Amino acid sequence: MEETIKSIVLGLCSGGIYALLAISYVVIYKSTRVFPFSQAAVLIIGAYIMWYCLIAWHLPYGLDLSSLALVEQSWGCSSKGHSCVPW
Repeated sequence: MEETIKSIVLGLCSGGIYALLAISYVVIYKSTRVFPFSQAAVLIIGAYIMWYCLIAWHLPYGLDLSSLALVEQSWGCSSKGHSCVPW
């Protein structure tokens, strides 16, 4: 019974991440008419940073999330001028 509940929760979490990614694709495409191919790269880099902080450095979960947010925000701000403009 415990494994079933764990599987359901993990499935809902994975589905929620896929749903948020799909919504972001739609919002970006509808507003700019450019398909955002970089979204998957940002998601993969974020997952790798989170994994590295949790497994390699053994940091607490809250510190992992804050370091992930800091890295992703700084990467987003630094690459803002290099993004594709449709006009």
